[in-house]
Amino acid sequence: MQFGGLTATANFQEGEAQTLTDMAVWTELIGVESGTERIDVTVSYEAAMGEKPYTLFDGEMVPLDPSFTLTVPVEWKDGGRGVKIPHTRQKGVDNADVVLVTPTGNIAAAQVAITTRKGRFYLSIQEIYDIQAIRQDGEVEFFPARAVHAYPGADFSRTFQSAALRLTELLADAELPTEAPEITWDPPQVEPRHPWETGAVKWFNLVTGMGLIAGSDGVDTRVHFSKVEGEGPFRVLAPMTGVYWKQDSDQSGNCRQARLVRAAS
Repeated sequence: MQFGGLTATANFQEGEAQTLTDMAVWTELIGVESGTERIDVTVSYEAAMGEKPYTLFDGEMVPLDPSFTLTVPVEWKDGGRGVKIPHTRQKGVDNADVVLVTPTGNIAAAQVAITTRKGRFYLSIQEIYDIQAIRQDGEVEFFPARAVHAYPGADFSRTFQSAALRLTELLADAELPTEAPEITWDPPQVEPRHPWETGAVKWFNLVTGMGLIAGSDGVDTRVHFSKVEGEGPFRVLAPMTGVYWKQDSDQSGNCRQARLVRAAS
């Protein structure tokens, strides 16, 4: 399976690849038997002229070899009635980031991962961020290089603190631009439709299955993949997509939860 300059191949048969605009690609793994202890994914990439590849490991930016293997452990949990349900979600274990850094400070990161949905296995590659480093008053700052990453409240240095710190060190002597890219987050307007709320997707993470919607009323709403209207277990939302959604009446935490989300188009 390919995404940009990345190629990811699992040690199981892969189904037909699906795409999420130009932000992600995924495929179901076929023939993973109950009791399988691990899934191996061979990842390779083609860096453009001058690009340097890294991954963030244990708080450090580590240079990557042209090809490496991601080994994801599989845990089988009791699902009741003698059924075993597979789980792969382990932070920092079920995925690997490939971060490409150019000499002029453009930084693009993609995440290769194995996830499970309702007992089925999926291999995915998703763009996590595409940012531009600039130098202002002697300090390195980061700004979105694409509109999908310029949503309200986006702050790379805060969200990816470890990565921002290490990238600042890597780019200390680089010749960086002095002006931020002119990028605007401009999702489509969604026509009101009672009794639905309206908004636009800020981001959606394929690994965690969680996303965030910017409500038309200015308040954010969290969404789980299971609440997205659609077919099949691997349901996703493209960033900057207009949506209709209904609020979950049973709220917890400091952010609204959606109980049903439907793409506006």
